[in-house]
Amino acid sequence: MPDKDNTAHKAKLEDFIIVALPWLSWLAAVSLYFYAFGLLNLPAALTSMLHQRFAMTAVEVGIISSAFLYTYVIMQVPAGLVVDKYGARKVCIAAALLMTVGSILFAIAQQFYLHVGARLLMGLGGGVTFVATLYLVRSWFTAALFPILVAISSSMSGVGTVAIPALYAYLIKVRPANTVLIEIALVGLLLFIFVVLFVRDKIADKNSHHQPSINMLTDLKVIITNGKVWLLVIYASFSFAHYAVWTDMWRIPFELKVLHMNYSSAIYYNGIDVTGFIVGCIILGYLATRFEMGRLALLFCITELCLFILSNVNTYFLLSHPDSELLKISWGIILFALGLTTGGVISSFALVQRVIPSNTYGCASGFINMFFGGIGIVLVPIFGLVASHYDIITITPVTLMLVVLSIVSIVCLSVFLKLSSTHSVS
Repeated sequence: MPDKDNTAHKAKLEDFIIVALPWLSWLAAVSLYFYAFGLLNLPAALTSMLHQRFAMTAVEVGIISSAFLYTYVIMQVPAGLVVDKYGARKVCIAAALLMTVGSILFAIAQQFYLHVGARLLMGLGGGVTFVATLYLVRSWFTAALFPILVAISSSMSGVGTVAIPALYAYLIKVRPANTVLIEIALVGLLLFIFVVLFVRDKIADKNSHHQPSINMLTDLKVIITNGKVWLLVIYASFSFAHYAVWTDMWRIPFELKVLHMNYSSAIYYNGIDVTGFIVGCIILGYLATRFEMGRLALLFCITELCLFILSNVNTYFLLSHPDSELLKISWGIILFALGLTTGGVISSFALVQRVIPSNTYGCASGFINMFFGGIGIVLVPIFGLVASHYDIITITPVTLMLVVLSIVSIVCLSVFLKLSSTHSVS
């Protein structure tokens, strides 16, 4: 009888593992992606410290912030090939180690070039996390769950954007900055353990991939010669441009310097935009199971442009009437709605399946993500350069540039939807 009970118990445990393992694998990988974006946006909370302790200019702070993106963006196309060859498990383990080491180096660095080097290491690890997460979603879950899980996974970038800087802001009140940065690095170490314990590749999928040395040239040729893919690339990167400039980097310094907010209020208002992005990703994923993705994406994109213009108008009046509670409330509502509509950019990872062979999806998603994340590399330092020569409230050329980019993104998405088929290329 005990043997039978043990056998039954073991069978139930095995059944539980079979059911839970895909979810645990995904949760571990998406937690790593969450951490990567927390590290990406941490300099926004460190701006004052970098200015005061190391006497850095706005341009230098912009370079430190963007350094993460340099290696992050470079890794996007190779990321799919690396995951194909080594599996998501090994790649996630390496990513966790690189980000942890980079975080520790950043905490103890005293020179500008060491800060930049630390950020490059973080980006190198973070650059593979999203593609690895997509790989696990496609491997373990059904097609019906794909858009929802991709949306939730994408939203974790927003959660990380809020959580890690907020954690720093809370802890800095009672601990030295270097100590807090070391503690944030230890979060990466905990995630490393989580990844080692739970991330597993689905063997059947891993063994079915083609030779990466052949796919690299073949897949890249298919993608870079496809005009419809380039339309999606321009749509995704330009639509995300204002978020990369303001939310990821410069809104908090703007609120502190120009609107004279305290640090908690600045984090709060930036967090409203990020929270909207998180909600928008999830809403888009849900609506995509009921409505056509392309039309949803276009609706989100047009609404996003209108809200961005409205947010700038609201900010203009807020500068003239900084004590107006009505303007502050309306600004918060607009920022939330703006973030929500920005979440529509994740549609590009679903729409690209219409115009490429299915066996090139990993490389294609990395290719889109390279430009999607890389837009900040160009715009953040430019914004910092302008801000260092002019009062930050008068940079109308940057605002107009972002409006133009949003209009171009709408045009590109419209042309893509007109040219593309409603079915994926086989």
